[in-house]
Amino acid sequence: MGSLMSGRFGIRHGQKRFTTDLPCLNLRHFLVGNRVRLGSYRMAVHGGLSLALETYPNQIIVGGPLGVWRRLVQAISIETSGHIPSRQRVWLSCPNPKCQRRVIALYFKDEFLCRHCLNLAYPSQSLNRRHRLYAEYARIEQRIGVFDGATVRPKGMHRSTYQPLASRAKVLYRVLNGPLVEAQARIRQADLASIKARCNKETEPKGTPLR
Repeated sequence: MGSLMSGRFGIRHGQKRFTTDLPCLNLRHFLVGNRVRLGSYRMAVHGGLSLALETYPNQIIVGGPLGVWRRLVQAISIETSGHIPSRQRVWLSCPNPKCQRRVIALYFKDEFLCRHCLNLAYPSQSLNRRHRLYAEYARIEQRIGVFDGATVRPKGMHRSTYQPLASRAKVLYRVLNGPLVEAQARIRQADLASIKARCNKETEPKGTPLR
């Protein structure tokens, strides 16, 4: 038998890597409304290398050094969905011929592929329900003012945008802080009861002394 630290001790088999572990090509960075911003860009990847990106209306051409003797050249198709031009959504098509699913982001590992082809998971998928609620509450706090469950509409935000966020923030505050508030209320009631009992004991009339 090997020692405690030999072999693959501490590595859980089958554990997925997270999307944050790999360089990400997010289409939102190249969009103006629902149109792709044309031009040339540089993207840093692992190993101190960088890739050159050329954006066109229907595709993104990726070129750059992948190693000493090999260069990466990859064409990523851009697709749209929806029949109304003002409501069309823009997607990246996964370059894997066996996949080609529409995604908003691709991840780099020797080449750009979607998270399903690379078997990646979102970091939020490893959180339990309570931690996900805390993360959602934090995201709402970044958009509107939230102070101990009370919300404040930021200047310039439409009420139709603010009201759903405010309602959700109040629900999350009750869910996350409800047990703590109830415990504090019980402690406060117990303290008030003990203070009242002590005051009653001090103010009650004393018995007449025996002769």
